[in-house]
Amino acid sequence: FIRLSGSQTIQIQTDPAGRFQGALIPLPKNFQPQLALPVNYFQGLLLDAPMPATFAAGESAVFSGEVTDPSIEQVLISFESRNGGGEITFSTSVSGGRFRETILFAPSQIGEYKLSVYAGKSGERLPQIGAFSSAIVTAGSGAVLLPVDFFPGIVLNTPLPAQFTAGEGISFSGQIDNAAIDVLLLVFTSRATGEEIRVQTLGEKGTFRKGFVFTPNQAGEYDLNLFGGASGGILSHLGGFSPIIITATGGEQVSLPIDYFDRIVLDAPLETTFLVGQTRSISGLVSTDITQVALSFIPLSGGADIDAFINAQNGRFATDIAFVNAQIGDYEITLFGGQRGQHLPFLGAFSPVFVRTAPKSPDFNGDGTVGFSDFLLFAGAFGKSSATPDFDDAFDLDGDGVIGFSDFLIFASAFGKPVSP
Repeated sequence: FIRLSGSQTIQIQTDPAGRFQGALIPLPKNFQPQLALPVNYFQGLLLDAPMPATFAAGESAVFSGEVTDPSIEQVLISFESRNGGGEITFSTSVSGGRFRETILFAPSQIGEYKLSVYAGKSGERLPQIGAFSSAIVTAGSGAVLLPVDFFPGIVLNTPLPAQFTAGEGISFSGQIDNAAIDVLLLVFTSRATGEEIRVQTLGEKGTFRKGFVFTPNQAGEYDLNLFGGASGGILSHLGGFSPIIITATGGEQVSLPIDYFDRIVLDAPLETTFLVGQTRSISGLVSTDITQVALSFIPLSGGADIDAFINAQNGRFATDIAFVNAQIGDYEITLFGGQRGQHLPFLGAFSPVFVRTAPKSPDFNGDGTVGFSDFLLFAGAFGKSSATPDFDDAFDLDGDGVIGFSDFLIFASAFGKPVSP
């Protein structure tokens, strides 16, 4: 097989009679040969299927098989960029003489790599057992999703996206196949600062479920690693992927997903901004052994906590929350739940939670619609400031102390529309 590009000269040997045979196969400009490495290509391993040497970003490939060398306990697959882009590694342990690892690339990792495989005893330096000089990662056709079996020992209910939008809740849930695992810990490590975002969940009857959410100030690229093991013990590394991308515009409204707190499922996502004077209902399902829930708002700048104790009946709890002007500020919301009259275990926390002044309504006459009568009232107050004796701050819609053009723009945007009470 010969592939020519540009202006090149080749020599073709003929038979003694001067005859030769060939076939011309037109290829597209971006053609990549679909090479595959034989199942016995790597010393000490027997693959389940030939290993492709071309990968598409966002499309997973499984590297699995059995070891023919019983001393092998760990297998490491390395992709070293041929363009100076660093190294991408995938690692898997051998169990019962078999190994399995999912290989997945992000769009930012498109390029040519040197593929190397190392294998040996866990905890020791792994010798190289084979290499291939030109593995290619090409552009994929869709978003990057970690398949449900990406992490050993668990099976996700749905694929886990590699890109998240700040403010939108995510549910990390599935089944646990490994009986030694009852705690799972997701660690997102910022590639810019090294700071970590940790999400921990407990397994119950072979299943797990944990909601989490990112805030706009957490936008960036992260390395994701998952750890699992027995409660109270050392957690083992189950796998990882990078980069994980969190996007934000800065104006996202953050809501906690219904399964954000342990052992509680809320009836609806919980918005993290509360407005003074507006009552918010918080309710949901609780585990059967929980008879009381404690909800606490802890001021981030110091001051007295705002606490509410809610009795749970028939596996449910419900309460109404409202704030006054004196409680405007930033808080951490913390939830506890357990048996009434006893110490209540911690169920989760989130910050920041905001308590803010409710925006002023341009429905000045209170008839439920911003109309012409409201315009007449606004026009009578236009131009006045807080220094004017008859100043009415109800018309100062932006709160700058002057009833001016910026207030008119707010009024005009609501004109003709109904207003919620």
